[in-house]
Amino acid sequence: MLACRLTTQTIKQRCQLRERFQEFTGEFPWRWRPADVDDFLAGLRSGEKPISLKTLRSCSNAVAMFCAFLTHPG
Repeated sequence: MLACRLTTQTIKQRCQLRERFQEFTGEFPWRWRPADVDDFLAGLRSGEKPISLKTLRSCSNAVAMFCAFLTHPG
């Protein structure tokens, strides 16, 4: 992520989000399903302190980028 010129703060936030998502699912990344992402994001969007749509998209993108990294053939 440093090679993509991301700040250490952004990297830290993305790693924390990935850890929260993994705790939410109770599964390893290769067992994650699209429904897991939907349920996780729905939980972030509801509750006592719902996140904004902008933050929701950022969270969704962070999970998607991590999955793309894991499945990249090179």
